[in-house]
Amino acid sequence: MILKKILKNFVLPVILTVVVFLILKKLFLKKELINYIGTLTLREHLISSIFMLIGFAFTGIQLRNVFSKSVSVKLSWFDTLTLPITQNLWGYIIPFQGSFLYSTFFLKSKYKINFKSSFSAYFIIIVASLFLGGITGITYLLANNGSFNQGIFFIFFIAFPGFPFFGKKCLIGLNLSNGSKLFKFQQYFLNIMEDIVMLLKNKKFLINIFIIDICYVVTYASWSFWISEVLGYDIPFIFFLSLGFLMKLHSFTKLTPGNVGVIQLLVGGYFSLFNLNFELGVIISLIQLVTTFLFGFPIAMITTIKSFNNFKNLKSDVFTGLLKNE
Repeated sequence: MILKKILKNFVLPVILTVVVFLILKKLFLKKELINYIGTLTLREHLISSIFMLIGFAFTGIQLRNVFSKSVSVKLSWFDTLTLPITQNLWGYIIPFQGSFLYSTFFLKSKYKINFKSSFSAYFIIIVASLFLGGITGITYLLANNGSFNQGIFFIFFIAFPGFPFFGKKCLIGLNLSNGSKLFKFQQYFLNIMEDIVMLLKNKKFLINIFIIDICYVVTYASWSFWISEVLGYDIPFIFFLSLGFLMKLHSFTKLTPGNVGVIQLLVGGYFSLFNLNFELGVIISLIQLVTTFLFGFPIAMITTIKSFNNFKNLKSDVFTGLLKNE
């Protein structure tokens, strides 16, 4: 049984990662484009790392604001600035939802924030990003005479904030026996939906989340736009803005460690959606991945060790949760 779980959580995702990379290399990547990654100078790699760190910082500030409002808990500034980059590392250590798993147990150990509150917080952030991404995408389409089919793609994101309201009504409408396991699951997820709906109804809170989210996406868009300029391509900045909001979507599902390969296909596919070079999108994403490995992971390793030293139960909590598949 344990061997089966190990295979499911480690071996299969690694194999899937290798397969995705082989597909990228065989079908889409040309040798001269791969060489672009090595064309950046040391100074340009350092500039790239600054964009990365600013982006992680805005993500942390957003988490700090959500938890402050939802459960009246303020993260320390050290945790605010380091948690996003550390949980990103754990997305590679533990496949599928390693980043969420680490942050959940970390927040539970230090701040007594339970899973329900953590899930609600991350869901709110994703809802805000998709909504703003939909508006930005529609704006980009109108400015560039986009097609109706492309518009439907973004209309779905604009309508996404309505999902918690719809989901809450569906859960209430289920006629389940009181005391049954399904009834307990219903009540549990209903509480999550109610927390999310409550936060979505708070206009002042949403405006605050939107502003921070815009700051993050502007940073991501500036990073991507700057890389495209370094590579010698001229792509409108607003295109990268819409892509920045969309990138939050991949955190829902982790098919490979850190979603390596999946993110590259997502970015490349988004480029193709607007009749841009698929391979360029993949290369930009790969350069950002290299920056994260070179400059982000050393910082994440230090903060992870510090977390383990401060919270003795964190290691056992993480691996126990992994084996139980919670």
